[in-house]
Amino acid sequence: MQQLGPAPANPRDDSCERLNRLEEAALAKTTGSEFEEYRKALEAWRKAHPGYQPSCRTDALGKQLCKDGAKLSALLGPATGDEWDAWMRELAVHEATPDDCANFAARQVVEMWPPHVWHWPQQTSEVILDELLGDAEYASYADALHLAPPFGAPQVKFRHRPQGRFQMHRVEQLNHWRVLRKAVPGLELSQLEQVVEFGGGTGNLPATFSDLGYTGVHFVYDFPTMILMQRYWLHYSGVPAVLGMDVPQGTVRSTGNMRIVLENSLSDELVSHLDTSKLQDSLFVATYSFTEADFESRAKIWRVVKKFGVIQLAFWAQFYGKDNMRHLEELVETDLKPSHWVAWWTMPPGWHATPGIAYYLVAVRKDRGNVRRLRCVEELGCTSSTAHMLLLENQPPLRVLGRARRGQLEFSSDQAWSPFEKGMVVAQIVRIRNNTLRTFCITPGDYFYKTSIDGQPVSDCKIEVPPGFDQASEGLTIPWESVSGTGLEISEADAQIRCVVGPVDFDSEERDWLQFRRDDWEPAHHKKWMPLGQRHLLGTVGSSTDLALTFRDSKSDCTSNPSPIEEVVHFESAMKAALPNTVFLNIFDLASALSVPNSMLCNTMFNTIGAFHTAIEVYGEEWAFYRTPNPTSCGVCKSLRPRHHPVHVYRQSVNLGSTMLKDWEVRYLIRAKLATKWPGGTYDLLRHNCIHFCQELALALGVSPVPAWVRNLHETGASVFQLPWPLSSVKSLLFGDRPALMDAPGEQQSEHPETASNAAATEVTFTSTTSQAGHTLSHVDRKTFPG
Repeated sequence: MQQLGPAPANPRDDSCERLNRLEEAALAKTTGSEFEEYRKALEAWRKAHPGYQPSCRTDALGKQLCKDGAKLSALLGPATGDEWDAWMRELAVHEATPDDCANFAARQVVEMWPPHVWHWPQQTSEVILDELLGDAEYASYADALHLAPPFGAPQVKFRHRPQGRFQMHRVEQLNHWRVLRKAVPGLELSQLEQVVEFGGGTGNLPATFSDLGYTGVHFVYDFPTMILMQRYWLHYSGVPAVLGMDVPQGTVRSTGNMRIVLENSLSDELVSHLDTSKLQDSLFVATYSFTEADFESRAKIWRVVKKFGVIQLAFWAQFYGKDNMRHLEELVETDLKPSHWVAWWTMPPGWHATPGIAYYLVAVRKDRGNVRRLRCVEELGCTSSTAHMLLLENQPPLRVLGRARRGQLEFSSDQAWSPFEKGMVVAQIVRIRNNTLRTFCITPGDYFYKTSIDGQPVSDCKIEVPPGFDQASEGLTIPWESVSGTGLEISEADAQIRCVVGPVDFDSEERDWLQFRRDDWEPAHHKKWMPLGQRHLLGTVGSSTDLALTFRDSKSDCTSNPSPIEEVVHFESAMKAALPNTVFLNIFDLASALSVPNSMLCNTMFNTIGAFHTAIEVYGEEWAFYRTPNPTSCGVCKSLRPRHHPVHVYRQSVNLGSTMLKDWEVRYLIRAKLATKWPGGTYDLLRHNCIHFCQELALALGVSPVPAWVRNLHETGASVFQLPWPLSSVKSLLFGDRPALMDAPGEQQSEHPETASNAAATEVTFTSTTSQAGHTLSHVDRKTFPG
């Protein structure tokens, strides 16, 4: 926030007093010639006195705020106990206190009165500002950006570019509108008769649309405390608005100038003011607010807006325990799928104010007039790998099923998952590359999975791999030899080989192997066989392995005497073949004694619960959280060797997706932001451990969260151990009375793991659950902070 000098001096003429009188009269009678005279006077005042306002205005605005704030106690109703209800009650006190009302403009931002609607947008990355400025259509947004007078609290800092100065709360709102225009080609504000905004924040969006020349009706639907605050800042910024409770019942229509009506969400006044004959030409927009509300409030407004011509939501997958993904999937399935085209995708990192994975959902009515098309646009971050659901005109439906990991796409709305889909798969091909000048064909052999290539379904059950092919694959597995009669077939003209997974007689470790077979099913090409991991316990229990399949011919120029097909086919670990920005969750059994029970509980047949240590690996560096002897020391540590630990037993890695951050941005995120939030003394085995750290880091990197089967034991344990004896005594039986397996790793005295902050040298002690004695490893933490 920027420091302000003294407020501008009051004008020498009576323009301020006249405006205040007109405003008081217009709020008492919200239609007719009085209001039109006030609108013109406020417009003239905005041109003459933009931004920071003199005391003659703030005094009048404060009096009006307190006048209506005195009515809030009767409007709020009983306390609900959630976070928004608490914020609203605190804000109501400020809006009913004369001194706070008189100094509202000076104190709300500086003293951080909740909710922090001015502070949240300031955390948004400036990448969206630069994308807006680089947009070929920037001229259509300029009137609401650097050419517009400032909006709202004068303490909010500006961002500067050659074009002028910019407010990030305005940039964020305009980027949402930019997304909508590009996703729905041809959509313009002039085509919208009315807008309903769920949760108005600072009141910035209607002011933005006003600067863009919108002439329809904009309804803001929010708590009574919020709409008072929004009216204050709209009038402060020279934009007229009225409270819905002051508007007579009946349809509110535009008279050629934009009308802003602030509706109390605790009442039913919005329904009486909407023009139900204009639903096709109406927009419902909610940026995070709809999915932060309780489900009863959502249902109340959804009944009204689900038939709107255009719907735009921006939201988090989870909010304080609310499963927004499941809830919105239900709304799409029951209410939107029959009547709307729908696009739902992951928002690009940096496009939202706080870390985590956010989504866009845009829906357009199929019978809408001149704007019917809806697109998945890569420029907006919508691709086959980021789409969660696409129901588009003249395209097969695409959706990500709830049981699939993010990015696993399915195109048929009536396809069902086999109950055995995880039962017999140990090898999954996640990428196919062809570096030769030859064309190959792949025929899947595991019918429990539905295969897709780069998000597109394999229609004829065969995958053609021409020269230069480089695509991601989903659901392409190498089947077990015991349940497949064909295996995974790879062919070229008349030559072919088959690939299966199964045990071998010569392996004393009883591992599963990727094997090659001839067309007559006889073993072949033994030098190509590769071990995949521990053999399945009882024939069902094991972990999956991601592979990359590459066709390359190093012995031939591909024009004469080409190498046999078996010499061209190469399998390798997907981790080795993955791009450097791929984020992996490395999962360890807490100790070797837990490997067998963990395998019984979590495997390719089912994933339920297990006792694990986890770490995040990205750009070749592995990060985890540990307890430290010094409670104030940083608990975030970089491993010496990813997927190796002196006590924990490496189990598997889960691909969480690719981060948009660069390697130095990841290090800065961990060292400068997360490290200070995770001191070693805050470690708690059940409530604040390595898994919780990985969850937060994954969200910050913009990738998939830690799978539920990894979190389940700790989450269940945290709940159980809150209960009184005797259930709480189970903790000592499972985990011991002393801290276990929670200190920074060290393999030998000469190897030094690196922590994420500048702390002093330490001596680390940790206890293994496999022994009664503690094992002490001395090492010096090389706690360096890169410049």
